[in-house]
Amino acid sequence: MSPLQIEILLHYYKAADDFRDGDFSAPAVRKAINIFREEGYLRSEKSVSGRCYDLSPKGYVYVTALMDVPEPVQHWVVHYPRQSPTSAD
Repeated sequence: MSPLQIEILLHYYKAADDFRDGDFSAPAVRKAINIFREEGYLRSEKSVSGRCYDLSPKGYVYVTALMDVPEPVQHWVVHYPRQSPTSAD
């Protein structure tokens, strides 16, 4: 999923208005909205707030999963060279 697509879903998760105030004329935005409607992430029923789209239960679950991704951690590792086996004298 692209950063724009994630931004759109996050917008509908947190905001009461439409993405870009309902200006879906940018080709990438229009394409993303259409895909989300087709795949069930957004629904186009008029909401109480009057916006064009609402996050569907599928979209809500996906955004919740994104928020649950743990933060990356860094591990420092020292790789000691292997010692070659020696013969016992």
